[in-house]
Amino acid sequence: MVKGVFEKLRFAYGNDPFSIVNENTGKCITPLNDWIVAKDCDETKDMLWKWVSQHRLFHLQSQKCLGLDITKPADSLRMFSCDSSAMLWWKCEHHSLYGAAQYQLALKGGHAIASTNSSDVWKRGGSKESLCAQPYHEIYTRDGNSFGRPCEFPFLVNGTWHHECIFDGDRSGPWCATTLNYEYDQKWGICLQP
Repeated sequence: MVKGVFEKLRFAYGNDPFSIVNENTGKCITPLNDWIVAKDCDETKDMLWKWVSQHRLFHLQSQKCLGLDITKPADSLRMFSCDSSAMLWWKCEHHSLYGAAQYQLALKGGHAIASTNSSDVWKRGGSKESLCAQPYHEIYTRDGNSFGRPCEFPFLVNGTWHHECIFDGDRSGPWCATTLNYEYDQKWGICLQP
């Protein structure tokens, strides 16, 4: 029962997965190895992303974050482990997606690239909403050993990146880690519902 209520709240607050659609071409972006390509849109798992902590875009199937390695301008846009030192944050402005050093997400020749001169518009799949119309909402915790700190999504447990609160028999409700690497830090709390 609690899990069902939690799932309904998750969707009501816009934390559901989405595809990323380039409005100019109608194509969706998806990782291919560590690169990002544009393909015809469908709602299969390889197309689904989520906004997570620290303004990062997390790809559900690859369990990696979209990021920039600004030391390599020619091929700076790639998928990185979510604990990488690469620039992993993204912000929206006028339906464009910006990263570090004013690089914007753009399409060129069927590949997503980082460009300082782009007018590409990005939407959430299945809607006319901007990619940032439903931003990430912090989920704070109680109990555990994190003194109410917010969840850190995604967080690593047993080699798997989790992008939402998880259930197990050891805790009294859905829980999350409050640092990226639970196995190392062991910081956690019970997720508070919005």
